[in-house]
Amino acid sequence: MKSGMLVTIAFHSLEDRPIKDFFRELDKHGRIKADEDDEWDDEDSDDEDEVESEEDANPLSKKRFRLQRRKATKASAEEVATNSRSRSARLRCLERIG
Repeated sequence: MKSGMLVTIAFHSLEDRPIKDFFRELDKHGRIKADEDDEWDDEDSDDEDEVESEEDANPLSKKRFRLQRRKATKASAEEVATNSRSRSARLRCLERIG
């Protein structure tokens, strides 16, 4: 599985709140929740006596995401002085760690 970054820019708190909550949920639980109806088929394992941990049996249970910074990155005072529209911008970054 490949790693990558998800970067967002929000210009209003109503835009930033859902992004913040979604990123923190992924960082806290480290995975995207699977539907309860999903079943995991283990085609490679013919031995039913073999006991696997829940983490090994369910690939979605492994931590896959990490916040780069806990707080949003804001424009510097120098940037705001040259570009007043950047004052309200909030940058957030989430890393997929495979």
